[in-house]
Amino acid sequence: MFLHSCPLEWLPGCKINTKFFRVELLISNVPDHTRTRFLFPEELGAYLKLKRESLPKQVRYVNPLRKALKYQSILEKEPKLNKSRLAKKLGVSRVRITQLLGLLRLPPAIRQKILRTRGITEHSLRPLVQIQNQDALEREFSQLLAWSMS
Repeated sequence: MFLHSCPLEWLPGCKINTKFFRVELLISNVPDHTRTRFLFPEELGAYLKLKRESLPKQVRYVNPLRKALKYQSILEKEPKLNKSRLAKKLGVSRVRITQLLGLLRLPPAIRQKILRTRGITEHSLRPLVQIQNQDALEREFSQLLAWSMS
């Protein structure tokens, strides 16, 4: 979305120094597929709010281990809180809390690598928690890192 402030001298019925905003909306990825609207300053705020609400929200990547550490710290700070109450407070299921906290059973060296790496999903890390053999765990984690970086 492009926003331009322009004088309205050339529009009929407008005073010479009236300001308006020209809003160009991209309709598709094809060049020149835009829609132009002309809005007065008092209309602009409501129009932009309406447009923002109609756009799909962008998903932001959050490291699953950071989220697990955050949940663990909340549980440690509030002794009356258990996994079920935390889940209710955060608006997620108890199973989801348990799955995330399960990531904390990974060895510290692997946890440090996960915290430094972007793009690893919780779903891809869950099977690693079940591996008991340290060598096999390191090997699987290396493959996961190679796959996530490609």
